Amino acid sequence: DVGLDYGLFDGRINGSLVYYIKTNSDLLLDVPVSNTNGFTSFIQNSGEMRNSGLEFDISADIIYSSDLNWSVYGNISTLKNEVLSLPSGEFINNENLVREGEAIGVFYVREYLGVDPENGDALYAGADGEPTNNYNAAPRKIMGSPHPDFYGGFGTRVGYKGFDASISFQYQYGNKVYWADGEFLT
Repeated sequence: DVGLDYGLFDGRINGSLVYYIKTNSDLLLDVPVSNTNGFTSFIQNSGEMRNSGLEFDISADIIYSSDLNWSVYGNISTLKNEVLSLPSGEFINNENLVREGEAIGVFYVREYLGVDPENGDALYAGADGEPTNNYNAAPRKIMGSPHPDFYGGFGTRVGYKGFDASISFQYQYGNKVYWADGEFLT
C-alpha cells in the first residue's frame, strides 16, 4: 500500500488517497470431482490471485461549534481482480468460472437473446451466433464480472447538544448480476 493523508483548513477537511496491490496465494476454491463418490467438489487451497486499486476518502466539518456539529463524508474505491495461476487452468462452479487471466467468479453462462415471438420459447446464442431455442446447443461464455468497477459511500452526521443523527448511502457501478431464479420463469 502507498497512501497520502491530507488535512486542510485546520483539519476541517481531511481524508486520504491510497493505492493498493496484493497477491494472495492458496485460494480456497471448490475443485470439481467425479460425483461417483457422492460429492461433486471438494475444497482445496490452490491458485494465486492479485487485487489492486485506488481508494479515496474525504470528510468535511461544515459547522463545528460547542452545541451544533454538522459534517459530510464520502469515499470511492476501484478494484481490479485477476486470477494469476490455478493448478488446472480453470474451475467451473455452476454459473461462475475461475480462470487464469480473468476476475475470480466471472459469470459463465449461455447468452440469452429473448423470447421467440412465434412460440414463446427462450432463445440463446448458438455456437454460430444465430438464435436457437435448444439450451444445450448454446455454448457457455463469459458474460460479465460480479465485481464493480468502482464502489463507495457518502453521508452526513448532525449533532446537537449530545444528540446525534446520521444517514449513509452506498453505491457500486460496473458489475453484472446473475438472476438465477429467472431460469424457471415462463
